[in-house]
Amino acid sequence: MKFYALGTQAVGDFGSNTLRGDFEDRPPKVQRFHLEMDRWPKDDIVEALATYAVTERLANQLKQSSLTGFSLDEVEVTTSEAFEEWRHLHAGEVVPQFYWLKVHGKPGVDDFGLISGPCELPLIVSDRAMNLLKQCNLNVCEIENYSPHKLSAAG
Repeated sequence: MKFYALGTQAVGDFGSNTLRGDFEDRPPKVQRFHLEMDRWPKDDIVEALATYAVTERLANQLKQSSLTGFSLDEVEVTTSEAFEEWRHLHAGEVVPQFYWLKVHGKPGVDDFGLISGPCELPLIVSDRAMNLLKQCNLNVCEIENYSPHKLSAAG
């Protein structure tokens, strides 16, 4: 099966209500996800420090799929002052409802997995997952072929 490394749109950072373990862990171990958006989301999958959120539309498609390596949970979404300064550029648009995409699969094995350690594209998805994701908005997302033998940015 073919796999892909995704560089999803980084729309912000952890908000103050995020509960996480050691900040140095990569990927971070998060118990509660609060996403504070600085930028308008253009894709159906977005991130803050290798912690992912998906729109309700994509969450519903994932729930109906038989894909492995993930679960869905609640995410608190707020907007920063920087976000609000640029909101006028999106007049009439509504920030979509998001769900936390908890990735717990093994990269190159499950449909969703995360590479451990600091790297540019830690989210790894299978060809099956990529086919589902292509049905959604991936306007900003970087997509590269993934080989488990290829070294990450961390070496």
